[in-house]
Amino acid sequence: MLTMSSFRRARNLSRSFLLLTISAAVFGAPLSSCNYPGPAAFRAWYTLSAQEREEGSGAVPPADAPAPALDDPYLDELLGRALRSTYPEERRMAMDAIGDLGGRAAAALPYIVPSLGDPEPRVREKVIDSLRDISVRAGREAAASVAQALAKHLGVETDPRLRRDTIQALAKTAQSADPSTAIVVADALTAMLGDPDPRLAERAASAIGDVLGRARSDLQARRALLEARGRMGVADPGGDDGLVEIERQIAALDEAAGRAVDALGARLRFAHGDMREEIIESVGRLGPAGGRTLAILAEAVRGAEGDVGEEAMDAFERFAKERALSAGEIAPVLEALAASLSHFDDDVREDAVELLGIIGRSVPDVEAVGPGGASIASLLVRALADPDAGVREEAAEALGLLGKGAREAVTALERAALDPKKGVRKAAREALWRIERDTAASPAVEIPRR
Repeated sequence: MLTMSSFRRARNLSRSFLLLTISAAVFGAPLSSCNYPGPAAFRAWYTLSAQEREEGSGAVPPADAPAPALDDPYLDELLGRALRSTYPEERRMAMDAIGDLGGRAAAALPYIVPSLGDPEPRVREKVIDSLRDISVRAGREAAASVAQALAKHLGVETDPRLRRDTIQALAKTAQSADPSTAIVVADALTAMLGDPDPRLAERAASAIGDVLGRARSDLQARRALLEARGRMGVADPGGDDGLVEIERQIAALDEAAGRAVDALGARLRFAHGDMREEIIESVGRLGPAGGRTLAILAEAVRGAEGDVGEEAMDAFERFAKERALSAGEIAPVLEALAASLSHFDDDVREDAVELLGIIGRSVPDVEAVGPGGASIASLLVRALADPDAGVREEAAEALGLLGKGAREAVTALERAALDPKKGVRKAAREALWRIERDTAASPAVEIPRR
């Protein structure tokens, strides 16, 4: 049965073949007489440095480069035109048609990759698109090969628009590759953070979080599956080595995330507006990275400018729910949140209070980790006196979630149970009930009613 997607693909292939046929008729140059660079020459040109390319050194290929032969007549025809035609538009259309073949063109990758060195930007654009389209449909091995080629090309491409396309293609290709390929891609994107074009640096910052964050999540899901199988007594086909290998890959990803976090943190010092937001969002997807991520996010919370502070708080929330954070890791966070309790924006103060409650539940010793030795509970007690009712209600709810760790807040909660706002009164009474329940050995707490 012909689906709509297969119909469109067939239509595109027919259109591309028709255009190529017309092109050959108009240009009147049979392939055998073309003297455009062959694959071997392109591969040699591709290894040149950027300076050598600009000078044209070694860019003249031999005229007798062999045509490809892949036992696929249509693909062979397209490759012949893409690699050997003297007309840029014909090469561009041929590469476009090759991309439409998807996984069928995987065998042609050794011929297509060197065409990233085509002297015409419009042809290179189609080469990048075709490599991306092939990689997402041809399996992990092909995706790894394409990702490595695009990562290398990103460092030598001189056209800003094509660097942007390469960044996007890398992020897409990495989704189909293995974790080790994600590291190669992330390192290439990290190098782009210093690009003089701030828009490209912003795209690279966003892509780093996508690439490493997705790979890390996939590995964690696989680890959880293997652990669940082990608890059920189901043997892993790979034996114990399967889990060991996943742990090794996660450790390698964490090292790459650490490098990316350092680079993103350095870029953050000079970033403004959307760039700051992209960096914080990306950092938040990379994991704690040995505490360095938390320090960067703490600075963002302290600045609390627009969506940046909100992105940082969302990232803290994910980390706190993922694992218990140590007192040392969250010390700079608490200092930043304490400062945020005095922010002029009600929403910023409310978000800070919510995050204090989340962090408080994740810290084993909640009573002496705040700035100056203050407890999280004491910071939340301070928020109970906030002029905004929403902040007061959030503070009462957070104290309730701390349970017995909020014993020192009982008196303040009793006062809050008499608050003029119904939502605050209800949250305070529920918090007192939770504290009483979690402190079974303590004297009963009298909960005011109103």
